[in-house]
Amino acid sequence: MAQYLLSGLYEFDGSVAALGVGGITSLNVLSNLTFAGDASLSSGDNTASSTDTDLTIQFEGDTEATAANYIGGGIIATSIATFPVRLVVDGRELYVLEVTSGANAGVYFYVPEDLPLASGLLNSIELDANISLNLGTASDGIVNGDNTGEDMEVGYIDGDGDVITNDADTINGNDGDDTITAGGGNDVVDGGNDNDVINGGTGDDSINGGAGDDALTGGDGDDTFVYTSGQGADTITDFGNDTGDALDGDATNNDFVDLTDFYNASTLAAVNAVGTDSFTTELGMLKADQADGTLDGNINGTDYSAIIAGINLRLELGGAAVASTEMTVETTGVICFGAGTLITTKRGAIPIELLLPDDRILTMDNGYKPVRWLGNRTVRATGKNAPIHIPAGALGNERELVVSPNHRMWIRSAEAELMLGDHEVLVPAKFLVGHNGITQQRGGLIGYHHMLFDQHEIVFAEGCPSESFHPGMQAMDTLSQASKDEILELFPELAHVDGEGMQMSALARQSVKAHEAPLLLM
Repeated sequence: MAQYLLSGLYEFDGSVAALGVGGITSLNVLSNLTFAGDASLSSGDNTASSTDTDLTIQFEGDTEATAANYIGGGIIATSIATFPVRLVVDGRELYVLEVTSGANAGVYFYVPEDLPLASGLLNSIELDANISLNLGTASDGIVNGDNTGEDMEVGYIDGDGDVITNDADTINGNDGDDTITAGGGNDVVDGGNDNDVINGGTGDDSINGGAGDDALTGGDGDDTFVYTSGQGADTITDFGNDTGDALDGDATNNDFVDLTDFYNASTLAAVNAVGTDSFTTELGMLKADQADGTLDGNINGTDYSAIIAGINLRLELGGAAVASTEMTVETTGVICFGAGTLITTKRGAIPIELLLPDDRILTMDNGYKPVRWLGNRTVRATGKNAPIHIPAGALGNERELVVSPNHRMWIRSAEAELMLGDHEVLVPAKFLVGHNGITQQRGGLIGYHHMLFDQHEIVFAEGCPSESFHPGMQAMDTLSQASKDEILELFPELAHVDGEGMQMSALARQSVKAHEAPLLLM
């Protein structure tokens, strides 16, 4: 149903029968009509006629529409009674509607050019049920503010008849300091320019404060907030008022604000290059920025706002800043692995995402060797893909290191020599969980990066020895088909005919089994 604005309605203090449809009726405007304000009429087409059965009307300020009947159209006039004719001094178009139920039940006059002159003169109407009301162009379906700064809530009617309802609405505040309350439904709200206060109400809303310093409240439901560079100093007042767990692998059942424009591989590398702080992941950098309660590029007393530029955002819940530990990939889009892990190379310590084919990587056994293939893939951080977090110092690593569960770490111990005949072994990271604070963390998305050499090597990630990619069957299952094809093109000899998957030279060290790992770590 299209909506049409009826600007300036008058309520008639009388019945439809008193109007004498089909004839001329005299009335005293001052005593019989009361200004009723604006309303939005919904119709199946751009006309209203006395045969319509689907008309509804919503008066400004009302929370819902009610059924309406169209009675007819004609003339309302100021006239002078003369004999034998009536002299019309000021006649104007008139259309009459009836609301039969609800608080606004009554008869209403719509006079597009407003009422005629009334002072000291006789007023009359001439009404015909066969005259339809041409409603003109339908509204565009978007509730637009008038650029002056307004209170816009359920029942607000804009200049072309669109209404804020308790269903799904699209609302633009435009210019001015607006207060917008969207009500029920899955609404899309944009405050526009200036300093706005927005409440999405119930439902899963999308809320953008726009330019200016805005206060944004999602209300009930799993809301998406939009913040882009330079929008101003915004506050989200109820971030985390969710129906789901922010670590359950589902990004659709929690509040969300996309912060990847600010916390990404490029800004991470730049911050690590110039500052005293050193972060392994984009998410770790975001959490550090949130620690003082405001995301603004000021981290641990150092101003990185020239790098993490254009953000001034507070995330609050219950009047207090959201704890930095609550920031996850599911609530911010910022990934927690892949970018920023420093690899020791001939060029120095280089973030893994910035490595190039043929970069010479330091290996434990063979010095600097050229990397032949680099790949990466982002997956859900659940089940067999949930990453292992190795805190700084747990395995001699200089910073936190995040690896896939089956990624093998180099361990040297006397127990290994007693058990396996070699004091140096490789242990899958998942077998190290619980040792020296090593944990497995589930939820969100995870990006894994891989390096492949001419043979299996031990390289240094964050100063910690660990394996390069070894294309066995299990490892290859984690790659996309395009990556598998690329590796086979580089190493055609890896294709094996016995169904065991891809094969290459032996592991650089013996790999430990699950039941052996606890004994090595005693």
